[in-house]
Amino acid sequence: MERYPYVEFVCVNPGVPGSTPAAKAADLYGRLKVIPGLLILRQDFSEEAGHLAMLAYVLEDEGGALLSIEEAASRSGVGIDLVRDVGAETIRWIMDGTEDNMIDAYVTSERRHVPGRHGLPFPEETGWAVSAGGKTPSGGR
Repeated sequence: MERYPYVEFVCVNPGVPGSTPAAKAADLYGRLKVIPGLLILRQDFSEEAGHLAMLAYVLEDEGGALLSIEEAASRSGVGIDLVRDVGAETIRWIMDGTEDNMIDAYVTSERRHVPGRHGLPFPEETGWAVSAGGKTPSGGR
């Protein structure tokens, strides 16, 4: 079974000490978008847990992708919460736009935006930018 490493960053959670400020998360997103072979996922857990999450999955790696992610996080001043791996099913859900609480994803090697299909409004206060529309289409798994 194929596995994909991923990095989960400290969440944006306004008012909670130690959380990532929105501007730093936006800076990190820009830095991650230029690292080849990544799938960057952004999720909204504000109703359940009051935070926004960003994860970077490594789809293709010629060596050094995790180090590049760590360096980008360090330069942006964003902490890393955990490093794990997932199976192909999770990657498929993200690519289909049906991963739970998904706002959007970005495939760096293809420079392709993948909107979530849960109808979640894009949280403007994050400073994160989204292409075309600003609201994910309704639907989901």
